Amino acid sequence: MTRPIVYLAFANDPSAPLPMLTEEAQQLERIFRRVSDTHIQLEKDEFATLDIIAEKLRHFGEKLQVFHYAGHADGQKLLLPDGAADGGGMARLILAANPRLVFLNGCSTRGQVQRLLELGAPVVIATSRPVADQMATEVAAYFFQSLCSGMSINAAFQAVEGYFAAKGQSTLLSRVRSISLSEVETDAGAMPWGLYYEQESALDWALPKAQEPEKMIQQSAEKIYNIGKIDQADFS
Repeated sequence: MTRPIVYLAFANDPSAPLPMLTEEAQQLERIFRRVSDTHIQLEKDEFATLDIIAEKLRHFGEKLQVFHYAGHADGQKLLLPDGAADGGGMARLILAANPRLVFLNGCSTRGQVQRLLELGAPVVIATSRPVADQMATEVAAYFFQSLCSGMSINAAFQAVEGYFAAKGQSTLLSRVRSISLSEVETDAGAMPWGLYYEQESALDWALPKAQEPEKMIQQSAEKIYNIGKIDQADFS
C-alpha cells in the first residue's frame, strides 16, 4: 500500500538558521514521526531551495497530500535561501502534485491564495499580515497535532481557534469560501491565519488512520490464502 506523503519545506538560511524555523521543523517532525512509520511518509527539508522543492515535488507526484511551507514570504513570493520564488510559479509547481492541503506559514501569504484556489487547491491556510515567529510555530504545531490525532482539516483548524481563544487571544480569521479575495476584510484584532477553500466538503479530509493490528493480520492471512489458491490452480 502506497503511503501518502507529507512534505515540510523550511526556508532556512544554511549560514544563519532562524531559531524558530529550526524549532518549528523539529516540533513538526516529532509530531509526524509518531504516525509516519506506519501509514504516512514524512519528507522534510530545513534548507529548502527552489531546486530542492521542485525535485521533491516531481518525485512525489500525486502521492503528496500535505505541503507545508515555513519561512519568510509576502503576498507575491516565497523567500527561499537561494532567492525569491514567484508565488504564481510556486502555485503551479505545488499544484502539479495535487496536494489536499497547502499551508503557507509565512508573513502575509494571503495574496498567494487566489492563484492556488484557481489552480485547484482544495484547502489553503495562509496569513493576512506579518506573523511572529513564536506564534507561527505554535499555530503549526497545534494544528498538525490535531490533524495527526485523526481530526479533519476543519476540526483541526477549529481546535486551534479554541486553544488560542482559551488562552485569551483573539480567534483566527474566519473561514473564507471564495476564490475572489479582493473584498475580504481582515479584522485588525484577529489572528492572521485563515482557512481558504471553495468546496466545503474539502474540509472533511483527514490523514489516513493506521490500520488496527488485528485487521492487518487478517489482510495478510487473506493474501497468503489467495496466493495459495492461485498456486493450486496452476498445478490442477
